[in-house]
Amino acid sequence: MPRNVSVVDPVSKFTFTDLSNLFRSLDFDGTTDLLMIVNTTDGFMLEVHYNKHVNVGEALCQSFPSFPYDFRMGTGSYIQRITLPGKLLNSSSMSIGDANSDGYPDLLTLLMDSSNDTRAYLLINELCAVDDVNCSSYNEEFAKNYTGKLRTLKYDAAIGDPITTIATAVVSASFTDIAFDGRLDIIVNARATNGSNSLLGIINNLKEDTFFIKALPLTSFSSEDDGRLVNSFGITFQWKITSLEGQYLNSVASQLTQQTGRALQLPFVCTGLGRTNNYL
Repeated sequence: MPRNVSVVDPVSKFTFTDLSNLFRSLDFDGTTDLLMIVNTTDGFMLEVHYNKHVNVGEALCQSFPSFPYDFRMGTGSYIQRITLPGKLLNSSSMSIGDANSDGYPDLLTLLMDSSNDTRAYLLINELCAVDDVNCSSYNEEFAKNYTGKLRTLKYDAAIGDPITTIATAVVSASFTDIAFDGRLDIIVNARATNGSNSLLGIINNLKEDTFFIKALPLTSFSSEDDGRLVNSFGITFQWKITSLEGQYLNSVASQLTQQTGRALQLPFVCTGLGRTNNYL
């Protein structure tokens, strides 16, 4: 996908950029949602375009009768605009990963603070509070028909401050698994005052009573057609777990979900399963 390509919607006047759009299920309902950075008259905004369909029951794969996403804000839309602790830039990148292994993926992105420093911010996937402004954009029909509980991406200073304060001139930040223990760590690429770059590693030391899954499919298809096993974009995993309450929960994740200039991604899918009876 080429850089700096954008499409202007004639009705909403939003510019949908290719800066860092990605697909991932954010709400454990078995369908893939869409995260987008959009260019509006108020600057760059982060939006979650929730899949209008819900994959319920024991079946993993289901077909949907209509296009699953809305692209226009307003009454009846399934779009959530996220309130951020800083300002999005045209160079802001997004990295998706389950930092606390609860089964709900979190978001790592670059924002400019009030001092015009570019920092890495970790937004945690949490339940919506009653007075949360992020959740006010949910329409009533969506909330009524939604089988799970409404969620949002929110900055938690207790978890995020060690990441945000590690550097003030961040070029990129991405999830990785440095220790290969299934807990996602973070790599930050920061620029020093002399213009040189340095890589900073942040080890995830959260000890949660949770499980995780890590998977890497390979295919024999390659551009050279020489039979080598290669990694592939867009391969999607879908799984079902049984919660501690005996409820079926479906989720989905894709391998290598982005093709942007700063999309440093893991070559495999690594996600938490939350607290479960270990039935997968």
